[in-house]
Amino acid sequence: MKWIEIITVRTAGALGTEVVADILRGIGSNAGREKPVMVKLFSHATVESDLSIHIHWEASRMDHRKSSIGLELAGLLGDFGLVNHSVWIEEKIVGES
Repeated sequence: MKWIEIITVRTAGALGTEVVADILRGIGSNAGREKPVMVKLFSHATVESDLSIHIHWEASRMDHRKSSIGLELAGLLGDFGLVNHSVWIEEKIVGES
């Protein structure tokens, strides 16, 4: 099963992607924690104060809760602005392998 956590932050001013990348590196270096398949950072095309972090997961089962990594990241980003944190499950499309 594949799912993704999406954490979006809207700041009062521009939050540099370097700052968020440093936060992500700090969280990812914690040993003993579950490891995502991939983490991607997006900046909004027209609103420079909006960033979105996508944490990709894959496992045989999931419990539909936000991960400890996602919760920690959302908490840290909350210091910079408004945060939205959600979990999305990948659905199979008919005919897709």
